[in-house]
Amino acid sequence: MTFVLKLLLPFFKNRRKELIKTPKVFFCDNGLRNFSLGMFNSFKERIGQGQVFENFTFSELFKLITAPHSLHYWRTQHKAEVDFALRKSDAKIIPLEVKLSSKTKVSQGFRHFWRNISLRKPMNRAILENKKIGNTQVRFILSYQLPNLF
Repeated sequence: MTFVLKLLLPFFKNRRKELIKTPKVFFCDNGLRNFSLGMFNSFKERIGQGQVFENFTFSELFKLITAPHSLHYWRTQHKAEVDFALRKSDAKIIPLEVKLSSKTKVSQGFRHFWRNISLRKPMNRAILENKKIGNTQVRFILSYQLPNLF
């Protein structure tokens, strides 16, 4: 086993056919990812900056999460998606949406997850701010604050 790639399994509330069952693949190291794709230009000039940032966030979360916590992603057949769903030891689910942009917009996938899955503290990894969706407070935080989830 090389430990170069990690698989992220989907989150299931139940086993209906609504959810896609294919795992997402992440590199454990963005440098290896960039090398394998031949991407050596500066980050500002790079295509797929959001994917690089999502991969970085995964690698940081992967280092932080230990059993009994688990990390997943969520996607429906209609492509509504939440980047990460953190299942905590108390069975609470925290959806995590990764955004490179400083705009604090709550995505449709995030709203769909919020309406259909029992939530505790939804989060968007962008900037420090709070927004309200219905009766739920959504926290926007910076990536260096990821350890504060535990």
